[in-house]
This record gives sequence, C-alpha cells and structure tokens, in this order.
Amino acid sequence: MFRPKRLTPINVFGIVLSIVFLCPISNGYEQTHEIEAIRIATYNIEHFSRMFDQEKLPKSNRNRTEYFRDEEDLYEVARTIKLKEFDPDILCVQECCDQEMLELFNRKWLENKYEFVKVFPGNTENMYLGILAKKGIVPMATKDQYYLERDPASNSKTLFSRGPVFVKFQTPKGNRFWVGTTHIKSKYRNSKRATQRRIKQITRIRAICEELLADGETDKLVILGDFNDDLGLDEYEKELGQDAISIMNKGKGKEKLVSLNNRINGAIDKISTYHCEIEPPKYRSILDYIFASPTMASYEKNTRIIDNPIAAVASNHYPVVATFEFPASCKNMIHVTNDSPNQIPKNIILMISDGCGYNHIDAASLYQYGKTGTQLYEKFPVKCAMATYMAGGSYDPNIAWADFNYVAADYTDSAAAATAMSTGHKTYKKAVGVDLSEKPLKHIIALCEELGKATGLVTTVQISHATPAGFVAHNKHRHNYEQIANEILKRSPIDVIVGCGHPLYDENGVERKNVSEDNYKYVGGRVTFEALFAGNIGADADSDRINDPWAVIQTREQFQQLAYGETPKRLLGIAQVWETLQQNRSGDANAAPYVVPMIESVPTLQEMTNASLNVLDNDEDGFFLMVEGGAVDWASHANQSGRVIEEEIDFNKAVEAVVGWINKNSSWDETLLIVTGDHECGYLTGPDSGNKKIGPVWNNIINHGKGNQPGMEWHSDDHTNALIPFYAKGKGSGLFRTVMTKKDPVRGYYIDNTDVAKLIFEMLRRNNSLN
Repeated sequence: MFRPKRLTPINVFGIVLSIVFLCPISNGYEQTHEIEAIRIATYNIEHFSRMFDQEKLPKSNRNRTEYFRDEEDLYEVARTIKLKEFDPDILCVQECCDQEMLELFNRKWLENKYEFVKVFPGNTENMYLGILAKKGIVPMATKDQYYLERDPASNSKTLFSRGPVFVKFQTPKGNRFWVGTTHIKSKYRNSKRATQRRIKQITRIRAICEELLADGETDKLVILGDFNDDLGLDEYEKELGQDAISIMNKGKGKEKLVSLNNRINGAIDKISTYHCEIEPPKYRSILDYIFASPTMASYEKNTRIIDNPIAAVASNHYPVVATFEFPASCKNMIHVTNDSPNQIPKNIILMISDGCGYNHIDAASLYQYGKTGTQLYEKFPVKCAMATYMAGGSYDPNIAWADFNYVAADYTDSAAAATAMSTGHKTYKKAVGVDLSEKPLKHIIALCEELGKATGLVTTVQISHATPAGFVAHNKHRHNYEQIANEILKRSPIDVIVGCGHPLYDENGVERKNVSEDNYKYVGGRVTFEALFAGNIGADADSDRINDPWAVIQTREQFQQLAYGETPKRLLGIAQVWETLQQNRSGDANAAPYVVPMIESVPTLQEMTNASLNVLDNDEDGFFLMVEGGAVDWASHANQSGRVIEEEIDFNKAVEAVVGWINKNSSWDETLLIVTGDHECGYLTGPDSGNKKIGPVWNNIINHGKGNQPGMEWHSDDHTNALIPFYAKGKGSGLFRTVMTKKDPVRGYYIDNTDVAKLIFEMLRRNNSLN
C-alpha cells in the first residue's frame, strides 16, 4: 500500500550536508580534508588463557610472571591496555583465554570499550588468538589458514592448530584494511627440524598476505604477533639463511612487506636485557613484530613499544603499537553508521525453504538440470552455512563429522527457528515469538511497521503454521492455531498474509460437503472466517487509528491477476486447499516427481509471491517480506523423495520470480535478498551412508540425469541439528560476512540463525536514527 515518504525537507538538507562534508566533490584529486588515526597493537599476554583458573595454580608459581594470581593482575593488564600512550583501537592478543572469558574481561575490566571481541584457534592447546576492536570499527570478513601439525618445539605428539587469522575492518570514516595476527611457536628446545617447520609456517603466512593483497578489494594489510624470533639469527637459521624477518620481507615491488619494528629507534637495544626468568633469552622473543604492506606502511606515523612497568605484570613481551593516519574515505561504505545514510536496504526479502539442507537443494538441481550448483542463489556473493539449534543447544563441528548420529539429536523445530530469525533470540521448541519465560519478543515485522514499511508473509502451508507465526505472532505453543490466527488477522498491522488453511476445501482442493468446526482452526475459527468476507476484520495497518479490513482472494486466477495492475490496501490470500498447496494431495505419495498430477486450481508459490510483491511495492518506504516453502519440511518428515523435489523446485521458481522482480522493478542497490532454511529435516544423504566399519560415511546424492529422480537416502523422519545453507545478495548483504567467525571442517564458515534478525535490526534501527 502507499504511504507518504518519511523524509522531510530538514532531513533531506541534513543528508545533503553530510554528503558534502564527508565526501567532498572530487576534481580529479583525492580529498584529504579529514584525517582518521587508528592504533593497531599486538600484546602477547603470557598465559592469558589461565587467568581465570586461579584454583589450579600452585602457590609456588605465584611470583612467576607467566601466571595470573588474582583479580589484581587482571586489573593491571586492563590498566596497560587503557594507558593513554597505548589504548589501541584494534588489539591482537596471543595466548588468549576463550571467547566467554575474553568477553567477560572486556565487560568487567575494559569497561566494555570493545565491540568486536573474538577468539580464534591459537597455536597451543587451550590458548587462542584474540582480536578486539573498538565500537565503530566494523569487521567485514575473516580469513584463516588453520591446519594441524605437531609442535616443532617439543617431543609431544599432540597436534596443534597453526596459521594466522585475518579480519578485514572498516573504520568509521570508510577506510578498509586487513589485520592479521599469529603466534609462531618458540624455538625452545631448538633443532634444525624445528627451525625448518617454523620457516614453513612463516612462509605460509606470507603467502596468505599476498593472496589477500591480490584480491583487489584493498591494498592495505598489517600482520602482528609473536613470531618468537631471536634478536638476530641463531645457528640453524644462519645455516638455512633465513629467519622470520627475512622471510616476511622478501619479495619484489608491491609484494614486499615492511617491518615496522625497524622504525622503533633503539627499542631492541633498550629492552634486550629484560627476559623471562625461566627461559634463556635466546629462545624468547622480547618484542612482537608488526609487518605491513607498502600502502599500509605509507600511512604509518608512529610505531613504538609500551615501555611501562605495568605491561610487565602480564607478559615477558612488551606491547607494540602502530598508529596509522588515513585520509577520510567515503568509498565502499558497507557498515551502517550515522555517516552513511544511503547504505541501508529499502526492501528486505527473506526466503525460507523449511526443512531444507544441502542435499535437498542438490536433489532438486539434479532433477531440474542434471547437475548441482545451478540455482540462482548458489551464485550469490555471500554464501555460508548456518547453525539452527534452539535455546540450550549447541553445534560442535568436530563431533558432527566424527559421529554420524550427532546431528540426529538436540534439534530445533520451525517455531523456535523462525522466532530466532525474526527476533534474534533463541527460545524453546514450539515457542512462537516468546522467550524462555513466555514473554513476547519483538519481531522484525513490528519494527518495520514502526518505520512505516509495508510487511508481508507468504507460505505454502497454513497461514498460522509455525514459520509464518514465528514472524508475527506471540504464543507459548505453536499448536494454538486458532489463537495465533486471531492475533495475526485481528491485532497485527501486517499488510499481506498469503497461504493455506482454507476451511471449505480438502487436501485436493475439492470443496467439502461437510465442514466441521475443526476445519476453521487455521483461520481463527468460524466466526473470524465469516467476518473476514464481511469486511469486519482487520487492525490498524497504517497508524491512522482506523482499522483496515482485509481484501480476501481465494482462486488461482485471482492470484495470477493480482500480480499486475491495481492492488488492495491489505491482502489476505487463502488458497482453496486445506493444509498444503500440493504435498498432501492424494495419489502415490512415494512416486517420482510429477507422476501424480498436480492440483491445477491452486496457485504456485511463485504466483503467490508475485501477487504479494505487487501489493507491497506500493509503499515508498519499502517493505519486508518473508516467503516460505513450508512443505519441503512436510515431505521430508514423510521421506517422500519425489514430493521433496517438487516442493523445492516450487521454492526455487519463487526465488527466480523475486530475482526477476528486483532486476525489473527495484535494484540490488536498494533490496536485500536472503535465501536459507530454518533447519534440516529427514537427514537426507546419498545411498549407503551411515556408520560403517571405517567410520561415518556421508555419500553424495546420485545423479540419474535430468528429469530422473536421483539416488537418495533418508536417515530420520524428523529434524536434525545439521548446518544448513545460507545465501545473500544486495544492499547490506556484506554485513553477514562480519558474523562468519566460526568454521566447520566441511561446510566452511557459518553464522547463527539469530544473526539474521540481529543484523536486520541493526540496519533498520540505524535507518530510523537517520530519519
């Protein structure tokens, strides 16, 4: 429906001013009216991983610098970080504690100064690499090169993770650069073999730096950390002719990395007498190193050590900090800030294939095209996996691929999963829009309505079923269909509701001869249903304090016609079928796809989506639309291979329709499209998978050619806790890279389902602050 624009002349004037002053019009020369200084530091906080483990520390170690004795030591570490001459904007720490403890340290001792607080696998057991960034400095992407190998500096057979982690940051003024940190094992118990492995590790790190600099996104990179290099070559490195500094600095032209430590006048001589009490200085690096790309180094203004007694409390390493001064930039701003009013999507479309995992997509693709990787969304620029577990659950990527049965337990349901994606909060199974205490949570749709945007839900199952309900209703149990339907239809301000649940038609789209009271439950009961057609049902949808009744359509022809031309103010589309559009139709439910004739009297998901878009895009403030292929889940529960493929193809065609609408009626510069699921259902694999003598086996779906049902195998009639695919494209999609911090050994980086709502809420709320 149409709503007036919310921009006033004052707002327009303010935006124009911000553009003029932050992005001066260029006359062919770079504008440098504004300088942005960023401090990047490395601090090897010795055995930081043990700082909360006070009970395990023997009293004999209380005076050794490698241990934290009590909270007073933590306070001293925090004092070091907060020193005026230190106070880094981005801080890389080695030998770090785990995620929970580092977050606690930030809240309790650093006064919550850092917004980005992440840990990554380190170089020794129970020790991690940590990166912290102040508020306003936004992570955009991560890159790591973890690999396992024996510790070259000991006789232990334990395998440790190696390699650095890199995070691409964007500053408040729009500058982008990569920051990397690593911890190369020391040469304690040194040998030629250990030195060779160290050189191999450092060579790999340099190769990653070159790879990042070659991607064209940015030519700015800095890597910091504990290289555990002697202050000069040892005997083995002399024989091999290489050490950490020479390896990192080798190269020609743009490939060469610059050691910023060379710019610390007299620093090495000054601190060379200080060393750890328990290890000879030959095997300890007193000074962490900072290397930078030539472009990054050109912005470096001041690199120094923090030569302060407080720093020595925590570590035998002095902190090293480099200050970079950049000209303010207005290019490539992705993060939503108060300086970037034009970086928020006008329209947000979230498409959910309920129950869909990776193999569901492959099965449909093999039938449709005879090959995988063919769907439009599989080519989207943002691709990752997504965890779906409910409150109290978890996902362990290592166990998931070591135990075939792991993902078959502790799974979520559609209600809890939809609530997580709609509100940003985990909740209990069967909960609809409420928290663990059954208190209502705020939906994305509610915020969109507050901002004047149009909102809609489309589904191939009942309008009051778990997933659509999880985006607009609040109820302690998903099976309270009548209550949920009445809340949606009578009290919510949503503009479009389209789906199934028609009380007067059966599963084949045939009009019932006898209609029971139970048949009306999905639409709020008989009284509500009859009042809908009388035009007496509907809440205030546009904040004018006047109730807005629903315009009701039912036939396929009405849906097809509504894709074009005039539209109503509010739309309720109830297809003339009971619970699903096609999945529950009569005939052999286990037949190959399309062997049983489809019901021709009901619309497709594509047709319902087209009609909904034509209603919603009348609002000049934009809209939010959730589209669900709900019966993919139903067919998966029943292990109906043919009907799963039918339902997934129906969903895929709806995605194609949305992409077509964006290209024709909108643009990727104003619309965000997300394609994902809510959980996997059926534990679908290729044939002959499962627990074998050799261990767990996951075989691929077998290709039998286009138009033929592929080889498939089901291992459950319920949901699983497996990771599912996630795709995004359009305005704001790059933000999802900022939360890709966890990695699965098979699926790669993954996000959490709550991240969907959290990032959308951030975009919408910042948008509101600008208007």
